[in-house]
Amino acid sequence: SMGQNVDPKFVNRLLATNFQGMDDMGIDTIKPFLQDVVRVDGLVGSLGRSFVADPGYMPTIVSHVGIPRLVDWLGHVSMMGLYTT
Repeated sequence: SMGQNVDPKFVNRLLATNFQGMDDMGIDTIKPFLQDVVRVDGLVGSLGRSFVADPGYMPTIVSHVGIPRLVDWLGHVSMMGLYTT
């Protein structure tokens, strides 16, 4: 929720893992992200790579975000996927 205190180490680890995944996927993934263009392939690819790179961190993320918000977010990502196919 808004105004909550988040451990900077949590944010740094999350960002580092995701940026590494996008960088590994190449310029076609990281450039749109840096230009604030959300692409389903980049989003799903970077999240998948993050999970593989640091699977032990996923429970921490889920605990922080919460199941209801995660399910809601997955619905949005699914709709993005349907829209772009």
